[in-house]
Amino acid sequence: YTLKSIDLSAYVGQNIYIAFHVVDHDGGAVWIDDVSGVSLFVPSCPKPTGLAASNLTATSVDATWTAGGAESSWQYLYGTTGFTPDWSLATEATTASASLPGLNPNTSYDLLVRAYCSGEEQSDPAKTTFRTECAALQITASTTYTYGFEDATVGSYSNNYADFIPCWGKVNNSTSSYASYKAYPYACATDPHLGNNCVYFSAANYTDSPSEQILVFPEVANDVQTLALSFWAKMSSSDYSGALQLGVMTDPTDPTTFTKVGQDISLTTTYTLYEFDFTTYAGEGHYVAIRCPRPTSSSYQSIYVDDVVLSLIPPCRPLKSVSVSDITRTSLRVN
Repeated sequence: YTLKSIDLSAYVGQNIYIAFHVVDHDGGAVWIDDVSGVSLFVPSCPKPTGLAASNLTATSVDATWTAGGAESSWQYLYGTTGFTPDWSLATEATTASASLPGLNPNTSYDLLVRAYCSGEEQSDPAKTTFRTECAALQITASTTYTYGFEDATVGSYSNNYADFIPCWGKVNNSTSSYASYKAYPYACATDPHLGNNCVYFSAANYTDSPSEQILVFPEVANDVQTLALSFWAKMSSSDYSGALQLGVMTDPTDPTTFTKVGQDISLTTTYTLYEFDFTTYAGEGHYVAIRCPRPTSSSYQSIYVDDVVLSLIPPCRPLKSVSVSDITRTSLRVN
């Protein structure tokens, strides 16, 4: 045993917490004994521990915690992240748990819980932050889903934002040890169709390199067979191939649940509007998805996608590819 002394004069007049941080050096052990020289402050009403949120939905969450001492009552407050707590509005709890209803989907909240030891004594609050789940999209005749990726977190090949687009998902099945190969698809500001952002895919036909990637839409409450999808897309260069596949997934994290709908979509180097529906889909998935497959005709796929629209299939669809022929001075044929 060796006596060690620490100068705490900088904290005179303050109530502070002193902690011993033991750094593990190859399994070495440390013993501490006979602490003296300071007035140790042990709170008579310690704050709860182990505060956690669980059973998250789009509109509710359950919270649990562990008593910090012998208390049997608590108070809790919650609000959107960064809110100013007003403990006069706190809810009382006599069990170490609470259910929080009436929340907004896809919203970050702070939850604060403090021990209520008496009317004169409450602990410092324990705090946790959670985000509610996204609500499933409900597409109606008057409510379409239009998204141009403007609030997406812009990424690059050097970072991997798994939650890069709120309520969207992505799957990248690369087995490479390089993190950059697993970053695609990501939101970029390089070549959008409109606005500032779009989504960029990059797949390669090499071993240990980016392979197929899937961009997964938010969950839809509708039967997918009633929906139509349009989006703008292009490939970055004629030196690469450009093909996308449209499909539906039952599990937005499992690429094996992707069911292809229709034929491969061949792209050009100019942004083009592509329109499809899901009437031929026979499954029960609720996640529309766009897949960038591993290229076969060239070394790379390099693709931009932007301005997607999900809507109900219109009862009277607009004509496509209208043209005229057999033009004379007084007549023509409309095709």
